[in-house]
Amino acid sequence: EFGVATSGFQSEGDLNEPSRPSTHWHAWERAGRVEPSAGGSGLWRRFPEAARRAQAMGLTRFRMGVEWARLAPHGDAFDPAAVDAYAERVVTLRAHGLEPIVTLLHFTHPERLGLDLWLAPDAPARFARYARDAAVALGEALARRASPPLARLITLNEPNMLALASYGAGVFPHEAPAMTHQPVEGFDRVVRCLDGLLAAHALAWAALHDAYDARGWAAPDVSTNVNVLDL
Repeated sequence: EFGVATSGFQSEGDLNEPSRPSTHWHAWERAGRVEPSAGGSGLWRRFPEAARRAQAMGLTRFRMGVEWARLAPHGDAFDPAAVDAYAERVVTLRAHGLEPIVTLLHFTHPERLGLDLWLAPDAPARFARYARDAAVALGEALARRASPPLARLITLNEPNMLALASYGAGVFPHEAPAMTHQPVEGFDRVVRCLDGLLAAHALAWAALHDAYDARGWAAPDVSTNVNVLDL
């Protein structure tokens, strides 16, 4: 069994531009600290083509992201058009014989939550609410299309890399100094960030299972994944 993996911010594009949803990477793009994401690889506009090509390659699984900033661009309320757009992508995958595996956060969060979200004490609970609401909204949108709810979910992509890249190497957007400028304090922030991310995964796991159970949906397969480097 083989599949392909994509992410929202890195692959979809159509973010951090005028009148488009903004992620927390936008501030660093404007400051010239990272390359603008612009259109990414165009996955947002060319998703059916990607599904067709994956099917033609004989793949059976397709990992896709849903972008928090796109789903909830202005506050906690979701944009119905964005929910429907993601639901259509899931239906497209299933129509091409591809099992969708959906990542709820892949290195990005809405710009309105600030650069140091994962140092905030309420970040894990905030993420768990988002994860639950996103899965429920998508499940209901899929039901309207006579398609079952999401069966496989990844809460957070590579939390170890997110913590290290933000407050260790300092190459992911952050405001509080990383280890490159404050070695002792930066290391503390790496640990605090990772602690918040792991707590967020645990709370989201419970919230997702509770939400599915309350609606009579089959229990989802919920996991996370870590970055492993073999040097």
